[in-house]
Amino acid sequence: ELRLDGTLERFGLNMQAQLAGAWAGNQTARIALAGQGNRQGLALERIEASNLLKGRLRGQGHIGWTPAVSWDLALQGQGLDPGTLDPRWPGRLGFDLSTQGSRSSEQLAAAVDLRSLKGQLRGRPVQVRGALEGAGSQWTLQRLDARSGQARLQAQGQWGPAVRLDANLRAPDLSDLWPGASGRVEASVRAEGAQDNPRLSLDGSARDVR
Repeated sequence: ELRLDGTLERFGLNMQAQLAGAWAGNQTARIALAGQGNRQGLALERIEASNLLKGRLRGQGHIGWTPAVSWDLALQGQGLDPGTLDPRWPGRLGFDLSTQGSRSSEQLAAAVDLRSLKGQLRGRPVQVRGALEGAGSQWTLQRLDARSGQARLQAQGQWGPAVRLDANLRAPDLSDLWPGASGRVEASVRAEGAQDNPRLSLDGSARDVR
């Protein structure tokens, strides 16, 4: 159900929808949007979804369509179960994320700040934080810190005409990262130099990997 009230200069939007299938755990998810818009864009005062991956999603923000497509959104999720899409990945996760950006005929510019993703996944505690921003061919991974059980991945760097990326992985038990995996891995990776021919260096060890 979609309802629009007003004119192109100022209008109100109210939408109610249902989503069936795997994303709703083979039940029905309910999605609601409400906001105020005009010729320049739409201010979303309410973004809500219930029973989405058996959890809830809420948020607010703004979407613009002139002079360029743009967005500024804040989203939070609670009680999300990836196991509804793949039974190998049962859990309960929540997240807090914001994103801003624009798309013109010349380039895409965007920023994503994942302040927190945490909960349980396959019976293991999970926590992820990360931030990425960039425009055109220049992108910066300000931080990535991801933990699952005892495993931890950290990364940061830049990708553009000049590349410098660093990543470190410590996984005492690979089953913390992938169902059915086993063994131990520790690795440090660096990529640096020109974008068309970066130099790669790897320092690591692995034992009983399968």
